[in-house]
Amino acid sequence: METLVSVLNDIATLLELGDENPFKIRAIQSAARALDDADIDSMSLNEMLALPGVGKGTGELIAEFLETGSIAQYHQLLEQIPESVLEMTRLRGLGAKKVRSLWKELGIQSVNELHTACEISRVAAFKGFGAKTQANILEAIAQYRSAQDRFHLHKAMREAERLCEVCRAFESIQTVEIVGELRQGEETVSRIALVVCGTDILHFEQQCKESGTELAQGSWEAETLCGTSTNDIPFTIQWATPSVYALCLHEQSSQAPFHEAFVHLRRERGIATIAAASEAELYEQSHLPLIPPELRTNPELLSDSRLPHTLENLISLSDIRGTVHVHSTWSDGKHSIRQMAERAKALGCEYIGICDHSKTAVYANGLSEERLKRQHEEIDALNAENLGIRILKGIESDILTDGSLDYPDSVLETFDMVVASVHSAFTLSHEQMTKRLIRALEHPATTILGHPTGRLLLKRKGYTFDVDAIVETARKHGKVIEINANPYRLDFSTENAAKAHTMGVMLSINTDAHNCEDLAQMHYGVQVARRAALPRTAILNTLGLDDFQQHIQSMRR
Repeated sequence: METLVSVLNDIATLLELGDENPFKIRAIQSAARALDDADIDSMSLNEMLALPGVGKGTGELIAEFLETGSIAQYHQLLEQIPESVLEMTRLRGLGAKKVRSLWKELGIQSVNELHTACEISRVAAFKGFGAKTQANILEAIAQYRSAQDRFHLHKAMREAERLCEVCRAFESIQTVEIVGELRQGEETVSRIALVVCGTDILHFEQQCKESGTELAQGSWEAETLCGTSTNDIPFTIQWATPSVYALCLHEQSSQAPFHEAFVHLRRERGIATIAAASEAELYEQSHLPLIPPELRTNPELLSDSRLPHTLENLISLSDIRGTVHVHSTWSDGKHSIRQMAERAKALGCEYIGICDHSKTAVYANGLSEERLKRQHEEIDALNAENLGIRILKGIESDILTDGSLDYPDSVLETFDMVVASVHSAFTLSHEQMTKRLIRALEHPATTILGHPTGRLLLKRKGYTFDVDAIVETARKHGKVIEINANPYRLDFSTENAAKAHTMGVMLSINTDAHNCEDLAQMHYGVQVARRAALPRTAILNTLGLDDFQQHIQSMRR
């Protein structure tokens, strides 16, 4: 489905492909960014027009979209430029200027044609590209194709919650639950899955048809409604009567081998046909503790003698006591330190670590030494107000190509914590990147290794390095590795997080929040940790304020 922000971005790209006025292009891009950062679903036209970055010309486009659901200029541009050419700009590393060259000078008009041209080295021979660029394009095409049928968690969850509200409005429905990949905490999802419980499926079908929503366009297969949400995410809604609801919920929230083993176990114990009102009752009947959806993968867990201990100590969102690696308007964040702190307090946090970008990150308004002094003065003043949450002085320090951090030691010593992260030179060799990360972890000031692999889900693979060597270095020097909860990253992965814990390394679940809304994404990182079966004691920010401060201070000693 076309959205206002996506249409504006596409108009800007199409204008750039057409080699139009760059000032007009930048104006539209600026407006799109402003709208993307705002909660436009709850805003009036006048409120949108008042946003910084929205000018008179783009304001007219916004008004047209709100009135008609589209923008005429967008469709006019698509008549001049094939939509398949626009699609090529979605490939990582290919901006509108490069795509325009490929289209106008080589006659390449689609991703498929580009792939063929790369395979016969036609692109490598083209001026301004070369063999390395051609290889990067092939990799970008492979990444793009693999991501076509997957969706980020937060986008799918937003749609799933909306669909739940639609279903709850039907009097034929007793209850509705989100299941499938979303409930199991997969890194990305292929579809939204819901299970609804009721007693009259014919009434439910009729209500779906009359709803005026995407449910009306769905198709029924047996007792499952299949369709596509208004934002183009496939969904299934499984109907279940009260007598089979709990078992259906379990099946739809488990990997198939796990559910099959669970049903077999119930059959062996003579309880297969006994109805249950909830999953908790299902497990109670089966003489097992309730296993959460994130762990329903390996059937062997059902007979693991350590299961009660694992579940008793399993990390949960309520265990998180603070949030660190948070950005503010001092670098590229959207809200002030006060606003971020107050929001974190409202979410139940005892402390917040402000870790804005360091000076090398010029693109992100990184902090010079002089600006750092002023930021620390502001933090001291805010803490003096006794806001009910402790604000810690941190930094997200760039790891330079040689593994050094980008401030002198005298500056690094002024921080409560240092999140060391890679933001450049992703194409270093496996060996070079390993040495780079090892040196950063060996630095006495480093507290946490941020988003360790640098991946962006559905967009960019992480850089390669020796994971075992990095984890061992972190263990040797008492450093912490981040589980980045941002749903575009979720980095470390479940497998790597489990490995780090097994090797004796503590982890920290960080939101990498750039606005107040991002602070509420902590649960995505917690799901990664739960899938790795991590206990709360493995996570740094489950410590209360005093213990947290003592721990990070002891790391430097």
